[in-house]
Amino acid sequence: MAVWEVEFYDLDDRTDALAELAEEVTDRQLKRVKRQLGRLEEHGLNLDGDWFKKIEASDKGLWEFRMTADKVEVRFIYGLIGHRFLMLRGFVHKRPNDLNRHTPIAEHRLADWMEKA
Repeated sequence: MAVWEVEFYDLDDRTDALAELAEEVTDRQLKRVKRQLGRLEEHGLNLDGDWFKKIEASDKGLWEFRMTADKVEVRFIYGLIGHRFLMLRGFVHKRPNDLNRHTPIAEHRLADWMEKA
C-alpha cells in the first residue's frame, strides 16, 4: 500500500480536476502529467526537483504542483491533508496572473470538500 495518495476533486458525477485539465492538453501531454502524478504518489514530498511551491496568496495554505509536459507548463493547486494530495484545480500556466485567477476556485473547492468530508 502506498504511503501517499493523489485524489482529484470531483466536479460532478462524470468529471474531476484531472478531466478538467485534460480538456486543455493533448493526449501526449496528459500521459506525461499522469506519469508525474504517479511519481508524486510514489515519492510524495520526497520527489526530487522543484515540483512544489507554496501559494503565498492562499488563506487556506494551498500549494502548487508544477511540471512541464512537452514544453507546456502545467500546474495543479492542491491541499495536503495528511498523506493525501487533494488536487483541486489543474490548468495550463500561460500568463503571470494565472495562479491568482485559479487560487480562489481551488480555495472554494477545498472548503466544499472539507464540508462534505
